[in-house]
Amino acid sequence: MKLGWLVAGSLCLNVALGLFVFSRQDDAAAVTAASQPKLVTRTVVEKVYDTVEVAGEAEVVREDWRVVESKDYKEYIQNLRAVGCPEETVRDIVIADINRHYASRWKALMMPEPMKYWEPWDSSFVYSSPKLRAERTALERERADLIRELLGIDAGSETLKYTMSWTPQDREEQLLAFLPEAKRRAIQEINEKAQRARAEVLARLRTGAPNTPASLSASDGNELNRIQKESTESIRAILAPQEFEQYMLRASPTANTVRSRLVGFNPTEEEFKAIYRAQARRDEFNSQPIGDPNDRAAMQRRAEAFGAASAEFNNQLRTALGEQRYADYQRVTDYVYRDLTQFAQRQNLAADLANRVYDVKRVAETEASRVRQNTSLTPEQRAAALRVIQAEAQRGVTQMMGAQAYEQYSMQGGHWLHMIGR
Repeated sequence: MKLGWLVAGSLCLNVALGLFVFSRQDDAAAVTAASQPKLVTRTVVEKVYDTVEVAGEAEVVREDWRVVESKDYKEYIQNLRAVGCPEETVRDIVIADINRHYASRWKALMMPEPMKYWEPWDSSFVYSSPKLRAERTALERERADLIRELLGIDAGSETLKYTMSWTPQDREEQLLAFLPEAKRRAIQEINEKAQRARAEVLARLRTGAPNTPASLSASDGNELNRIQKESTESIRAILAPQEFEQYMLRASPTANTVRSRLVGFNPTEEEFKAIYRAQARRDEFNSQPIGDPNDRAAMQRRAEAFGAASAEFNNQLRTALGEQRYADYQRVTDYVYRDLTQFAQRQNLAADLANRVYDVKRVAETEASRVRQNTSLTPEQRAAALRVIQAEAQRGVTQMMGAQAYEQYSMQGGHWLHMIGR
């Protein structure tokens, strides 16, 4: 594989030269070092460079990349390291060259013939073609495997180091900083293997139409659960019990689910652990094999079991958090409240607006539920009572937001206001 001469590599040669430079020892020692050429001995020249120019009694190196470059990546890496190239720069040079190579291979697959300007272009074929998706996945895997083989690092994580953005990988790196690097790398490899396996399952769900996923079958759901369990057990096997406990609290799918729901709740560490433990038991139930969807009796039993598990989940949280904090938890995990919070921020409204509007929603929905369950009312009376509750809620929210903001909210996220009257 031919390797390009990279400008970044000149850094390595400068480092190497700096190791061997010395000032000429003669009667002209008074001359400043800045005015003297950088010199190396013949021994160093013969070991590293194949061309020299004589300058007085010493010899000046003429930088020649032919002695560093190689058609073989492993030899190229050895040569770069031999001249003192920093390891991070070695990675930059090699990864850049590999990325160029695989990018050109992908483009050749995507556009195998010269493009005719008069022919129509449908960019969706890249995503809808099973053949192209499989070929791209194979190239990405081959590239990642090559980089790992040559440098012992993950290509994706290395690239993300140079992006000016906050990524899930950055967060996970901080969360797992308590583990030795070798264990972090092993966990990363396990998770990447599981991700590839999940991708293969999900790829089967696509239909012929672009970006149109099919429904997840019971067997596919069971397969995804099996992949997750296997990866978790593989991680357990390489960690000490306390390390595994910390890993699950920090980076497991359950922990990530819990954190994503707690924006605005601001839990203490103990509150987070309590919510995590309850959610873990709920996830354990959800990961149990799904039976035959055509077996109505089995599906009914599963639905009843799910209801019981949900009730247990809520009771555990109420006991662990207390009534007030449990009410706070219920509020922040309601998508309506999250939408209210985001809407208030976008509109630059009062900080407590989401709480006040949510209280209106809770009271209105409670009253509406009582009306719907009142069997003594006629359909006409029930409809009229619901319209009164709806009008009262709309009036209250309008006063809190202002007419203009209310108009936007009722169209963007205030669907509950329209549902109360039905």
